[in-house]
Amino acid sequence: MLEIEPFNAMALILHHAPGTCALLLGSGLSRSAGIATGWEITLDLVRRLAQLEGATAGDDPAQWYRDRHGKDPNVTSRCPH
Repeated sequence: MLEIEPFNAMALILHHAPGTCALLLGSGLSRSAGIATGWEITLDLVRRLAQLEGATAGDDPAQWYRDRHGKDPNVTSRCPH
């Protein structure tokens, strides 16, 4: 089977479907509407994790996570359990 890069596949789909369009947007687009960005959601999850571990993440949840878990917080981190 022929494999096509995702961007090229989307270009082909749009080319062969006249009148359609695609918007490629980042998580910050809705920020002005009060919708949390991906990073804000990550920090909220870190605060909740700290609570579950009987701690507080303080003013810098990302640093708390780095100190506690030895890596940067991100949405692709997997639980070790």
